[in-house]
Amino acid sequence: MITETRREYLDAQHMDASHALQRAREDAIKYGPMRMEAIQRRVNEMAALKELARQEAEAEVNAEAMRRIAPPPTRSVAE
Repeated sequence: MITETRREYLDAQHMDASHALQRAREDAIKYGPMRMEAIQRRVNEMAALKELARQEAEAEVNAEAMRRIAPPPTRSVAE
């Protein structure tokens, strides 16, 4: 009796897993392209933010280099 109950439980569990897999496949067909577009937008956004950070860092390095090359003029005592 216990083995029959266990077998019924395993069969039910298998059917649940089978149905869940089928639903996942259907969702992948239905929503897959939208998810891929969203992922691609996020990747592009991250790349743009990375490029912006690189440009800002480069601008800061260039500004520091310019300050070292030509420091701002100092005011003379006569002024």
